[in-house]
Parts: sequence; structure tokens; C-alpha cells
Amino acid sequence: MLDTAAGGDLIAALWDRTAAQTDMSPFLEDYFEKTGALPATPGDNRSHARHYLRKRAVLGHSGAYYGVYTRDLSRGGVGVLCPRQLLPLTEVKVILSAQANFQAIVRWCRRVDDCCYDVGCQIRA
Repeated sequence: MLDTAAGGDLIAALWDRTAAQTDMSPFLEDYFEKTGALPATPGDNRSHARHYLRKRAVLGHSGAYYGVYTRDLSRGGVGVLCPRQLLPLTEVKVILSAQANFQAIVRWCRRVDDCCYDVGCQIRA
């Protein structure tokens, strides 16, 4: 499935062929406006600073691909909004572009709305 979009915009080519896409209708008003570093919160024990990264991406899991929206990115992890619930310790592939894709492990998942789960992933080294 991934080889068919070589040379073009991989995400645009894959998006419509995914098994499901995240329903962003409750968030679209200002979702893509946020940029820069996320503010630190009291008690936040993160190893790396997070930065807003608001874009479409593709997440692969168990042979299926899903259209997701990224929330934030750090050197150690990525947050996405996914149309399917993913259990902690699930291994996934996150595809941001033809040049940027990586393996990750789901650390937590919470339901936000129908067809929308907030998922935190740790990037595998």
C-alpha cells in the first residue's frame, strides 16, 4: 500500500484509502491555529519539550492504516487523534510524510468523541 505513492505527497495519496479517518468536526474551529512550543504544566516530568504539530498523518496498526491528526511532537513521542481505540503497549507506525515515518508504542489512549481517540505514543529508538 505504501509504495504506490512514491514521488508524490504520500499523506494525501494514502488518506482516502485508509480504513477510517478521525472525525475532526468538534475541533476544527481553532485546531490548526496552534503553533510553537506547548506551555509547561506544573508536575510535568517530561524528558523533552513538546511542540504543536497540527497536520494530517497516517497511522498503521495490524495491517490496517488510519487517517489521524497529529497534536504534538517531541524528541520522544507524538500525540495523535485517531478514529480507533488503541490499547497501551500496541506497536504502531506513524507516517508524517514520505521522509518522516517511525515506529512507536502506544502509552495511553482516551476517548474524546465518536470516532476520535486521543492517543499518546512513545517513539521507538
